[in-house]
Amino acid sequence: MTKKDPLLAYTSNVVNLSDFDNSKIRRAVLPRTESDYKCALRIFDALTYKAFLVWAAKGKKGRIEAFPTVKTIQGFRRDFQAGMLYIRDINFSDEFSTTLHEFILIGLWEKVPLSTAKMDYSRFSPNDIIILLI
Repeated sequence: MTKKDPLLAYTSNVVNLSDFDNSKIRRAVLPRTESDYKCALRIFDALTYKAFLVWAAKGKKGRIEAFPTVKTIQGFRRDFQAGMLYIRDINFSDEFSTTLHEFILIGLWEKVPLSTAKMDYSRFSPNDIIILLI
């Protein structure tokens, strides 16, 4: 007598995946508790996002020097926030964005030696060349 595979009993089951979604069920909490959560997360998120920006700045290579410029990191921050809003529906508050903008201008210099070099703008950019070719 052979032992049956226990997974064989499930092979004939059919489940309609369109009956489900990725919604999350949240527990009901008091408004004061919710405000405490938001305050705690605001502090945590600012710290982790600053650390993430330092990590990204150290990993990015500059086009002129070894490290990127402040404008490159600012552009990365804007792209990241726009991507989080577009793809994951996570919106950053204006205060949070301003805090990180100021961190890049002031605090990031202490952690990563950002480049101060400027590109020579007397030449065509890749976008200008594409426009000319069209």
